[in-house]
This record gives sequence, C-alpha cells and structure tokens, in this order.
Amino acid sequence: RQSNGEAVTPAVPIRAIVVDDTADLRGLLRMALESTPDIRVVGEAADGAEGIELVRNTRPDLILLDLAMPVMDGMTALPELRRVVPKSAIVVLSGFGADVMADKAIAAGANGYLQKGITPRAIVDYVRSVAGIAGGFPPNLDGNRVDTGFTASPPAARQVVPPPSRSGPAT
Repeated sequence: RQSNGEAVTPAVPIRAIVVDDTADLRGLLRMALESTPDIRVVGEAADGAEGIELVRNTRPDLILLDLAMPVMDGMTALPELRRVVPKSAIVVLSGFGADVMADKAIAAGANGYLQKGITPRAIVDYVRSVAGIAGGFPPNLDGNRVDTGFTASPPAARQVVPPPSRSGPAT
C-alpha cells in the first residue's frame, strides 16, 4: 500500500503459497490466484509442518492457509508462520464456520478469514485486498462480510468473510 493507504499494482508479482491438505483444492486455488498477473504461487504444502518449512525457504508475501490438516493443523502453524514472516499476509481459508474459528485464527496471527464455499473469484479479490494490490477489494457477499476492526500495517486490515448465504428453502 502507498503511504496514503491506496492499493498499488506491484511491479513484481506477489509471491504466494497455498497450504491445504486437499491436492485438488490447492490446484484450484493456484489456478485462481495465478489468473491475475500480480500473484504468483511459489509453492504448495499439504500440512502445517510442510507449510512452515516452505515459508522458511520461499519467504512468500502471502499465505493461504487451511486450518484442518493432518500432521500439524493450521491453528498450530499460525504463530510460527507469523514469527518466520512477520510482514506477510496470512489468510485462513477454512471449512469451519467464521463464528467458530475466525476470532481464534486472527488472534493467532491471521490477517483474514475466508470460509470455504465462496467463489474462486471472491477468494482472489479478497487476498488481493489483504495484500494491498490495486483492484482487489474485500467482497461484500450478500452483506456477510465481517470486518474485525483490526488495523495494522502491513497488512492494513484483518477481516472475516463467510460464504454467501443461500436463499430459498433448504433441500
């Protein structure tokens, strides 16, 4: 971000890693993130321990982190990730409801929380916003965006985004 708080388009792409135990989801997230010229995925990990090692070796600008994983879960990995890369943006993408885990994840060092079930485009827009990239914005998903009110630099905000609400009768 510029000193006036405006997002900028980086001259060098934001370096990101994806930490999730589901290989297909990691691949989908990689494709979604790399669909923009300003994000490059530099690695993937299947659990928190692999994620910490990958972060030590790659020093990414952005970490997309699942919480429920074998070996070491994301919640256990979060404080160490924050220690290793204190200025990197860490966004949790989890199947746990935001009402259950978001505050804990943010207290442990996450900059944002996305509940699985939102579109890949919304994920990209959100992580671009957290990373301070021009054109990124926290999606307002049917009014379900929850801003935690935390402000720090960098990144500028810690936010929680649950999936869009479903309207109509349950099936």
